[in-house]
Amino acid sequence: PGLVGHLLERFSRETGKKVAGVSAETLALFCGYSWPGNVRELANVLERAAILAEEGKLITPQQVFLPRKEWEEEGTILPLKEARRRMVARALARYGGTVEGKKKAAGALGISLVTLYHYLHRMPGLPGRAPYRRFRAKAGG
Repeated sequence: PGLVGHLLERFSRETGKKVAGVSAETLALFCGYSWPGNVRELANVLERAAILAEEGKLITPQQVFLPRKEWEEEGTILPLKEARRRMVARALARYGGTVEGKKKAAGALGISLVTLYHYLHRMPGLPGRAPYRRFRAKAGG
């Protein structure tokens, strides 16, 4: 909890955005997570959540992305591709399928919009999946 508070204060100074802290549920989620990336992973997760949070409000579990949490399902490890597909689907469900929603989802996931569109093309079952075509100029007209 002390480290979470310290990191949030640092993000507040750097961005000028004041977040009230984390909710009890979010803190419990953090305490129950193994943090394989150590403090750097916690800092990245908190920074992303602070960006998504409204100024002056608490960070809720819905604003927290813990990618490795998605890999675990009833004691088995999901393949990376399936875990990634679920994370992208969750972000798209949260922000919507509009272009603006896709931009926000890509930002929340920490990927570029081009990468998100690549995932939409390559991963079946994603909401807002758009057809992807490459256009070539026809030779001779």
